[in-house]
Amino acid sequence: PKTPKPQEKLCEIHLIMKGFILTGTFVSNTAYSFIAPFLPIVYADKGVSPETIGWIFAMYSLSVVVFSPLIPKLLAKNFDKKQLINAALFVMSICFLLFGYSIHIQDVNWLVGVAIALRGFQGGASALI
Repeated sequence: PKTPKPQEKLCEIHLIMKGFILTGTFVSNTAYSFIAPFLPIVYADKGVSPETIGWIFAMYSLSVVVFSPLIPKLLAKNFDKKQLINAALFVMSICFLLFGYSIHIQDVNWLVGVAIALRGFQGGASALI
């Protein structure tokens, strides 16, 4: 059998990493599309206004737009791309899990604050990918 060259092995690793990144992004976006029809109903039952629910959903996109030009330039000087992507995937995962559990918060102000903050952090992490 032919042994792969180091370049071929590196390309294979890069393809696997890209597959993980694409799969993680796909799962994250798909999961939000599953909860999007139901979350406004749950939040409205807790007393959150429709405008605030809109801000909660918009915070992700807003933070991606704001942080995309800033974060990579600031952090790329000190960190490797692989480290940044791994950190971004980790932060996105934690934010997604915590966002799912945030519906158990009883106080409306805390619920809104936590939800907006988590969506903002997730958008900032997404700006790294």
